[in-house]
Amino acid sequence: MSTATTGEGLCDGCAVARGMAEPAPRPKNRQPGRLRSPLGLSRAVVVLLVLVAVADLLALYTQGISPLLAEPVDPVRTDTGWTPFTMTETLRADVVILTGVVFLVWFHRVRVNAGVLAQGNHRGGVAWAVVSWFIPIANIWIPRGVAVDIWRASTPRNTEVPGRGTNHRVINAWWAGWLVSQLVGQFAGAVYEDADTVDAMRTAACLLLAAAVVDIAAALLAVLFVRRLTAMQQEAVAQARQASTV
Repeated sequence: MSTATTGEGLCDGCAVARGMAEPAPRPKNRQPGRLRSPLGLSRAVVVLLVLVAVADLLALYTQGISPLLAEPVDPVRTDTGWTPFTMTETLRADVVILTGVVFLVWFHRVRVNAGVLAQGNHRGGVAWAVVSWFIPIANIWIPRGVAVDIWRASTPRNTEVPGRGTNHRVINAWWAGWLVSQLVGQFAGAVYEDADTVDAMRTAACLLLAAAVVDIAAALLAVLFVRRLTAMQQEAVAQARQASTV
């Protein structure tokens, strides 16, 4: 029979066995991440968005203005070989893909920072900032909600502008531009693929022209969103670091 050696009336062996059976206590006030500056990533995103706009300017000519000005002598369109259309479309597609990847890296970075700045005030976890973009149909509204949460968390606390964190005009303009550009671009591309006459080709050219204009506007609105949110978060991060050192 073992003799009790602890204040709870347990022997040494029982105390060890109990400690092994019970889970270790979770650390309190665990941080969801660490603050890291999003400035470098934001600059890369802005440069790539400008390149998207430049590619759209090229598309304005090769996909829109040039077909409208061309003489309708041959309605037959070939689907092989390099043409001004395929070259600009390939260039634009590559730039858009690269921009999307870097944008998601930046978006994830600002979401991690926002989770540190305002814990528990976000819809979904940190990975949701990336995963939500790839959910069909739901990606029409979920990423905007994530952006709103990040915007609120990134609003500097000592700002002198009332309601700055609840003013979502920049987010709404960026999101509306992105949605419209996606819809118009997909519709114009479908019309172009089905066009088999001169009139149909010119109609498709007009739609591609409109799609390029809308896409340029969407890229500029995205630049505004990225720059504004990055500046807000830089200020909020600086305040949080200053407060932690006091």
